[in-house]
Amino acid sequence: MQAARPGGRACGPSRAALNADTIPVYDYTAEGSAFARATQPDYFGWLEHVRAAAGCTRPIRLAGQLLTVEQGTGRVLDARHTDAMPNAAIYTACGNRRATVCPACAHTYQRDAYQLLRAGLIGGKGVPETVARHPAVFATFTAPSFGTVHTRTVKRHTCGNRRRCDCRADPCHARRDTGLCPHGRPAVCGARHESGDQVLGQPLCLNCYDHTHQVVWNLFSGELWHRTKQAAERHLAKVARRRGIPRVHVLTASGNIRKVPPVRLSHGKVAEFQARGAVYFHALVRLDGVHKAGTRRKPHGNDLA
Repeated sequence: MQAARPGGRACGPSRAALNADTIPVYDYTAEGSAFARATQPDYFGWLEHVRAAAGCTRPIRLAGQLLTVEQGTGRVLDARHTDAMPNAAIYTACGNRRATVCPACAHTYQRDAYQLLRAGLIGGKGVPETVARHPAVFATFTAPSFGTVHTRTVKRHTCGNRRRCDCRADPCHARRDTGLCPHGRPAVCGARHESGDQVLGQPLCLNCYDHTHQVVWNLFSGELWHRTKQAAERHLAKVARRRGIPRVHVLTASGNIRKVPPVRLSHGKVAEFQARGAVYFHALVRLDGVHKAGTRRKPHGNDLA
C-alpha cells in the first residue's frame, strides 16, 4: 500500500522502515567480525584451528616456524610456518585464573581444581582410594584486623542461597556512644548494608586503617602459609617421637636413603581476597602416614591421638 505525500506524489515504504527489524553488522565490532568469519569458506577449518584457545577472551598468539626434529639424529623431518595457517598464528589459552580477566580460563581452572581436590579426598587420578580413610580437615586462614571496616553480618539466614543472600543484616558497627576517631571521623555505623553495597570492606577512617601492614601481609602471605605448614609438620614429628613412633627410611629420587618423620601433611589450597582487599586461604589438609616405600598409609588410630 502506498502513501501520498503532500502535493499528490505517491511513495512506498521508506528504506528505514524496511530495515527497522534488521540489526546492522559491522566488521569492526565483535559481532560483525564473527559474522564475517562465519561466511568464509574455510570457517570450519579456522574453528578447529582456534579450538585450543577454548573460548579464551585474551588468547596468546604464537608466530614463527615449527620444526619436527628426529630425536636421535637431529634431522629435520618437517618444517612449517605460521604464515600458512589461519590468521598467521597459533592460538593458545592465556590460562589466567581470575574470572575478571578471563572467565573461560578461570572456569577451566575451577573444574580442574575440583577434580584434583576430589581425588585427594576419595582417590583417583593416581591417588589410591585408601586416602578416603585418612583424617582430613577444611581450614580457613584469615588475615588479622588492620582497622575497622564496613561489614555485613547476618545472624539468622532465611534465604535459600547464601551467594544471593537478601536477608536483613544487623547494623554495621552499632555503639551506644557516638564517638569519633582521633581524626574526627565517626567511629560507628548503624547502616544495614546490602550484599552489593560499595562501601563494604572500606575503612570507617582511611587515616586510622593500617594500610602498610595489610600490604606486607598480602606480600608475604604465601611464605606465611609455608611456615605454618612447616611448623605443623614439625609439631607432628615431635608428637610421633614422644609416642615412640620411629622415623622411616625412604629412598630419594637421587638414590640416597633418608630418614623422615612417619607422618606428613598433604594439602590443597586456594587464595582469595576479602572485601577489604586482604588475602586469605581455604585449605584441605590431609594426614598421611609414610612407610618404607615412601607411599601413603593411614595413620593408626592411637598413633597421634
